[in-house]
Amino acid sequence: MIAKLIATNWTVEAVPELTALVSTTPEVCQIIITTQKPSVIYMSEPEIELWVGSGRRSADTTWEYVDRGGTEIARPHLPLEVPNGGVETSATIVWRGELWPKYTVRWVDVAKGVASETLGNKLMLRFNFRQDD
Repeated sequence: MIAKLIATNWTVEAVPELTALVSTTPEVCQIIITTQKPSVIYMSEPEIELWVGSGRRSADTTWEYVDRGGTEIARPHLPLEVPNGGVETSATIVWRGELWPKYTVRWVDVAKGVASETLGNKLMLRFNFRQDD
């Protein structure tokens, strides 16, 4: 009975959350990421990759951490900037740990052809910068 209670209620309260605030303009997309989780839950740093056309690269990210009464909050030192290169571009964020995270995406100044997709511990933000659309 106690295991069922913990599995149903405690997990809801303990779910790590990653919030991405995405601002788009014709020239660049800026992504501000914040994570929040209970200090007792292990989660590695989110891994961020940029897919530009057919190539990919890891985003160099330095994380800053704050502990607020048992809740760990982290954000990159600088926002992630995705320039408009005229090709379809995606930012992929994978956050591994004890629990699958909840992802929240907030779009500001949404441009045509943007989308978000999630599956398990992975979030993909798509920016359609192609000139033919």
